[in-house]
Amino acid sequence: AMGGMAGFTGYCASKWAIVGMTKTAAAEYAPKQIRINCVCPATTDTPMVQRFTDRWPEWQAEMNKSFPIGRVCRPSEVAEAIWFTSAGGCPFMVGEVLTLSGGSLCN
Repeated sequence: AMGGMAGFTGYCASKWAIVGMTKTAAAEYAPKQIRINCVCPATTDTPMVQRFTDRWPEWQAEMNKSFPIGRVCRPSEVAEAIWFTSAGGCPFMVGEVLTLSGGSLCN
């Protein structure tokens, strides 16, 4: 939820809180060489999403259309992004927000 979603104020607020906490903690801990970043995936194929799909089967097709890549994010892709931010391959990456949007933020 890197944008607004009508009817989901609390959900979106919690996501934006993580971004603020990440940037604040990163500023506090960077002098100690502790890197803090966050990964913000778009809709991901999780049990929560499956509950929506089970209840409203047409929801998944509409959701897939909203991403230029044609599908929602896979949990393994989120894991790969977390690995990238934590494995030390980019030590200058501090306080960043890695967004996995499936192209939805291109427009």
